[in-house]
Amino acid sequence: MEKQESLPKPELDLPLPETEIPAQAPSVASEKPSGKTIIAIAVVFLILLTAGVSLAYFLAKNSASKTAEEVAAPTVAPTATPTPDPTANWKTYIDNVGGFELKYPSGWRYVVPTEQASQSSTPLFENRVYVQFSNAPDNEPPSMNGSVNDAGFRVEMYNNAGFFGLKWKNLSSNEFYNVDGAYWKRIDTPNNGGGFIFNKPILLTMNGIKIIYQTYYYNTTPSELAYGYYIFDNGKILSILFDIRDKNSQKNELLKIKNQILSTFKFTNSSNETTKTIPSPDGTKNLIIKSKPIENSSYDCMLYLYLADNQSQNEKMVYWGDGGTTNKCFTIDKNSWSPSGKYFYVSEGGPDYLNIRLFKTNGTAFVDEPGGQNLDVLGLLKYKTGWEINQYYWNKNDTITLKTFKHTNSGSGPTIAGPDYILNPETLEITPTNQ
Repeated sequence: MEKQESLPKPELDLPLPETEIPAQAPSVASEKPSGKTIIAIAVVFLILLTAGVSLAYFLAKNSASKTAEEVAAPTVAPTATPTPDPTANWKTYIDNVGGFELKYPSGWRYVVPTEQASQSSTPLFENRVYVQFSNAPDNEPPSMNGSVNDAGFRVEMYNNAGFFGLKWKNLSSNEFYNVDGAYWKRIDTPNNGGGFIFNKPILLTMNGIKIIYQTYYYNTTPSELAYGYYIFDNGKILSILFDIRDKNSQKNELLKIKNQILSTFKFTNSSNETTKTIPSPDGTKNLIIKSKPIENSSYDCMLYLYLADNQSQNEKMVYWGDGGTTNKCFTIDKNSWSPSGKYFYVSEGGPDYLNIRLFKTNGTAFVDEPGGQNLDVLGLLKYKTGWEINQYYWNKNDTITLKTFKHTNSGSGPTIAGPDYILNPETLEITPTNQ
């Protein structure tokens, strides 16, 4: 029998292999924090809270400050470049008679027509040419009838009834500026005003001044427009008439110049104007005279005569005129009204020349003046008797006593006294007082 090899005995005393067991985490709930830990946590929390509040306050304040600055800061607009004034270097024309001024191009010139002297002394309802402007060369007369490339304008004054030859008594501002009213319809009549055709008037406002604008043309040349601008001022009609030919090579430029000239027009208030008011005997009306000296003219004084209500409102111009010398200026006084208030007169002149212009308060004409409202008493007296006026006064029955005189040797010698006469304004009879 084979000998069997015996197996080794297990070594019972050998240690078993060790398995590593992780340590169990301690339970928080099962442990109570100490007092120091609580205090430390509280301090940290307070510090963080304080820092957060401070930061929030700072951010809010900074944001509000920026918002306020943005709101308060003004918006700076871009600087506008000023538009040059095209009339800055133009000449200025000042009219002390008409009480206005305007500018005109420096290369233009003006004249006062020679017929102005005769027109200025015509009866009421006639126009007076003030001044005429033109770009015509020096070798041509500055008229509106020159060559086709000439241009110009003229300023005229009419009383409130003489516009384009129309007779219209006591025209009011409302009637004048009503472009659909009876006044302008009369002017629109074909061939009225010497063969002119008038287009419909238009109401404009310029520099605070109301203006009627109307173009017109001669009936044989409809392409040759004239441009009229009309202003109503205290019973007067001031007209500015431009003539720019349709075939003018500079027509468009001249039309711009026309508008620039109009933009400079304005009324002037003369500090040397005097106003005098005389009430009627019954106190229902006022007679108002406005006069002023004329500078740089052969005429020394200018008169505007108005009738108004007893509050000096609703003025209506009844006369205007100028005097050749200081002795021919016009005056009114408490004796200007007749005793009944049916008539009034304006005194004119001085020691060497004396006249009165007689008016009816109802505006009707005297029999020897079919188109006028005033009676030239001196002219009537000289025509009927050959004598001149020395003194005058009203009688109780509304007649006028005229004391007379005459110069000997055709006006160059001494004077002699003449007879007294009585003028009846109703019949215009002049009779000696001894009859």
